[in-house]
Amino acid sequence: MMFKFVLTFVLLLSVVFNADCQIQVGSNVIAAMNRGGKIDEDYIQQLKQTTTLFVLQDNDYESVESWDRAIKSVWNITPYRIIKRSDMSRYNDGKYSFFSFGGFLVNRKGTISVHITYDLWMPHATKNNKTKGSDYYSRVLMYVDNESAFDPNNKADDVNSSEMDNVLYGNTNIYNWSPVILKCYLKTINDRLLLKSDRGPFLEEEDETVLKELKNDTLYISQYTGLGENFIRGNTNIKEINEEVKKVYPYPYKVVSNQQLDDIISTSSKPVYFLVYTNSATDKYVNVFEARTGKLLYARYSMLSYKFREKDMAELRKSIK
Repeated sequence: MMFKFVLTFVLLLSVVFNADCQIQVGSNVIAAMNRGGKIDEDYIQQLKQTTTLFVLQDNDYESVESWDRAIKSVWNITPYRIIKRSDMSRYNDGKYSFFSFGGFLVNRKGTISVHITYDLWMPHATKNNKTKGSDYYSRVLMYVDNESAFDPNNKADDVNSSEMDNVLYGNTNIYNWSPVILKCYLKTINDRLLLKSDRGPFLEEEDETVLKELKNDTLYISQYTGLGENFIRGNTNIKEINEEVKKVYPYPYKVVSNQQLDDIISTSSKPVYFLVYTNSATDKYVNVFEARTGKLLYARYSMLSYKFREKDMAELRKSIK
């Protein structure tokens, strides 16, 4: 089985796309305009007849119980199992769907950018257990470490499947990646698939009823939000996120690591609100989730923006009424 990042990467080398969606739910390999792709009953029934195999980064298996709890708490559209990337080729008989890392290219006026994703897909099986093509159901954009993912010294620039596989699963830091964050992404994907409701690339959302609770409740912000990596220029400008937040956000907040956030959620009996910032090459996304349920409360998108700014918090503040 060919690894999905390499397959998509090669197919899209000469194609121009506009694909800007942090959580896409739908059948399109790459979302077009504001459509995630058609989801009909036959398409969902095909998925429901599979067991979904989740493939994690190599280091995640040291704490696989945490990842399993997170998936189990929200994923019920199919049975599931967590496997290692080395086992993927064993499951090629059409009975399985996959959540695994992938990606695509975008060409904007001659500037090509790489987007890393976590995809839900199903291979087309043939009689001799080889695959030809695949169906897509969803994808989530990942915020990856610029240097480890795209440094030519990692020898993955030749788009060799084993080399790129080692980069994505082995030595790439993915900032918006933890059991709790995955849980929240899966909640949106699972529920929309059950409703046969696609999610387009530019969809912005806000739940004013719940967001008003942030006037008094703490908003947790991942500390990586202040990284400010620029994928075009290849540099990183690390800035203390408190400097941006405190200027424009008058409500309680706390900056935490992903591990601290996981610990807070595991011991809290109250709703836990947290902000997830994602930079995918040339695009920026700001989402707020309630972690105990996984519900998406707020989503904003900005094109050609490379770091979190105080205006992003100012926009969120306007939605807290």
